[in-house]
Amino acid sequence: MDHHQGAHLLHMIGADYDIWRSKLDWRCDSRGFTGPLTERVQAALAQPNPDVPLRALFARLHCATQDLLSRLEAHDLLLVLRINLPALVTEFFGVSLDDLP
Repeated sequence: MDHHQGAHLLHMIGADYDIWRSKLDWRCDSRGFTGPLTERVQAALAQPNPDVPLRALFARLHCATQDLLSRLEAHDLLLVLRINLPALVTEFFGVSLDDLP
């Protein structure tokens, strides 16, 4: 299965701010970010109220405004997943998502 069948591997580094925030120390120590981003995160962590700049950074990195989505779509750069995931799981793995615990 690959992109020809409409499948894409997406890496989610945090479903929300709290999950993303809980992994910042590990990502900084393990080179999970580029050098400049690590420096930016570490500078924010050193502030008296780190969540203010960290929330702004999270929003800039992981939240899309309608304006951004429209611009991406206008340049044919917006990935919109139009897949039937349950059907693909059944086809390739022989199980139904409904049957999984």
